[in-house]
Amino acid sequence: MVLAGIAFVAVGGLHLALVAALSPSTLRYWLEQYFVFSLLGRTGGESFAGYWHQPWIYYLKVTVQACFPLVPVAFLALAGGNRVTSAKRDRLPQLPLWGVMAAELLLISFMAVKLRQYSFPLIPALGALAGIGAASLFRDLPSLRGRRLASGATLVLLAAVLFWQRGPEPLYPSAPMAAAVALFLAASALALALGARLARPAGVLLAGAAFAGALAGSALTVKRECLSHRTGYREAARLMAPALRGTPPTRASFLAPEVPAFQFYLFRTGRYWASPYEPHTAAELERMVQEEPFRAFVTTSREDLYGGRTPPEVVAWLEANAEELTADVRKAAGGPVPIRVFVKRSREAG
Repeated sequence: MVLAGIAFVAVGGLHLALVAALSPSTLRYWLEQYFVFSLLGRTGGESFAGYWHQPWIYYLKVTVQACFPLVPVAFLALAGGNRVTSAKRDRLPQLPLWGVMAAELLLISFMAVKLRQYSFPLIPALGALAGIGAASLFRDLPSLRGRRLASGATLVLLAAVLFWQRGPEPLYPSAPMAAAVALFLAASALALALGARLARPAGVLLAGAAFAGALAGSALTVKRECLSHRTGYREAARLMAPALRGTPPTRASFLAPEVPAFQFYLFRTGRYWASPYEPHTAAELERMVQEEPFRAFVTTSREDLYGGRTPPEVVAWLEANAEELTADVRKAAGGPVPIRVFVKRSREAG
């Protein structure tokens, strides 16, 4: 967190110095971006849409969700004392690491605006503690009392995971994934609580299971976030491009979900069908699709494609008055896509 603060001051200071030297008329704008919108705005959250606002416990939940294999081993570090090995020169205080992680968690939880990636500063301290705990399995095995303390903390975490999973916003996207995490935490608690004779092999198995769990979690995340998010945007943009030829890049010429992706492929400016910052009624959207500036349209019925949900009456107007390219997009993408693509017919686009 300290390094992040230093980086903010260094990079931001250099940027503001360049702005003051090269474009002094815009300095006030950039000062507001840095210290009002980006800093104070995220603290209070007044200028942000509702979906940016999360409960204070949000970062604790997402850290557990993503880093659950590390947590039982980190608890073992806490139970194992303040050293990694028996050599006095290898003493490593853990309390500063726990203190840094707690301070960072409190600081980012205080912000009204929350995003998953804002929790990344918690991971270095958690990873270091997990490393200390794993090292203690091979060097100074914690006492039975310490291991049972770590086991109890893991059981508390297991109860929290089950409670969150049954809430209105489940911790994991599928029941099998939640069951696998719960099983891992229960097995971890059991391994930590075993007697001295079995504690070392059980602990080694725990460390191996944590590594396997981390790999499996990463693979599932990649599958869910990357491979399953196959939208066909690149293929759609290639087929939309002829209809947008000749339009100025700075003028909005298409309506779509996830507009930045299409802008990247098309080098044209687009607009969302609707967003919390710019809501539109069905009647307004029907007027917009008939206006000259807009020549291409990407519709979807999916809620998770930001800004793209299109009213049925607007889709019906497009079906009757525009040329649909969805079949060509599917063919180019090699499978089904969650979007429909329309362009104005040439006589209308002219």
